[in-house]
Amino acid sequence: MDNRIKKILDVDWREVKDFQPENFKVPYHGEKIKQSILKYGFSVPFAVWEKDGIYYCIDGHLRKEILYELQHEGFKVPSTLPAYVLECADEKEAAEMLLEVFNTKSNPINYDILEMWSDSIGFDVDFGNLHMEMDVDVIDDVKEEKEHEDKHLITLNYVEDDYHQVKDALLKIAKSPEDAVWKLCFKTEK
Repeated sequence: MDNRIKKILDVDWREVKDFQPENFKVPYHGEKIKQSILKYGFSVPFAVWEKDGIYYCIDGHLRKEILYELQHEGFKVPSTLPAYVLECADEKEAAEMLLEVFNTKSNPINYDILEMWSDSIGFDVDFGNLHMEMDVDVIDDVKEEKEHEDKHLITLNYVEDDYHQVKDALLKIAKSPEDAVWKLCFKTEK
C-alpha cells in the first residue's frame, strides 16, 4: 500500500481552485454541514492536488462554498486552513480519486455533469469498475423534492474568478443569490 499524501500544509483556501465542475454533486446536506462547521469549527482538512503550482480541490468543495457564505454573514474565517496534498500522476488519476475515494453518500453525484466532465477532460468513466457508494433513498428524496417543485432553472455562468464577486453582489440584494435574481426580475419580495 502506498501513502498518497505528499504533505500537509496550510493553504489560502480562497486560492484553491475547484477541480470538479459546478453542480457536480447535489448539496443535499449543505445546511447540516454548515451547522457542523459553526459548532465544531473547521475540523476536516481539504484534500488537494497540485499541478503547476496551483492547488485543486479534490475534497472540500461544499465546505469551501460554506466558508464563503459564513464570511459573507460576518463570521471570521481564517485566511489559511489545513490541506493535505495528494500524489496523483495526472488529471485523470485525480478525477478517479475524487470519484472513488472522496465520493460520499451525503451529496449524490449528478451523473449528467459527470458524463460531461469526463468528456471534457478526456477520460471514460467505467461505471462497472467505479467503486462508489450510493444511497438510493437520498437520491430518491432529492428526485421527489425536485418533482414537487414547480420552478424553472436559470443558470448564470461566470469564470471562476468572477463567481464569488457576482455571488457577493447578489447577496447584498437578498439572503440568497436565487432570491436576489427573483427580486431583480420581478421587483418584489419572494
